[in-house]
Amino acid sequence: MHVNRDGSINVATGGGSAGSVVVGMEGVASSITGSVSVGNTKTGVIASNTDRKFAVFTNDSNEVIYLSLGNDAVMNMGIRLNASGGAYEINQTNLYTGSVTAICNTGTKNLTFSEG
Repeated sequence: MHVNRDGSINVATGGGSAGSVVVGMEGVASSITGSVSVGNTKTGVIASNTDRKFAVFTNDSNEVIYLSLGNDAVMNMGIRLNASGGAYEINQTNLYTGSVTAICNTGTKNLTFSEG
């Protein structure tokens, strides 16, 4: 799964082909997208945001990245994002509005995000 700038989401189907679907979320007027170079020490990804309705994180690197919600990220603990596309979504069913940090083994690994 990958969230595009226009709000569409690319998803792989059982046959391995990808499709696009446009989704909307009530109360989301806009979103921000970006990327962070995750280090081998705690790296801030997004700050606390009481207006957050969703956030999506995608590991765009060749190494596992770990996310932590509200605490300092620690290797081999928290939310594991596998290399080359591992993803995690915060939405209305698991809404979290605090800060998110990340960590990886060697450092300088790319983590993309979208928040709205």
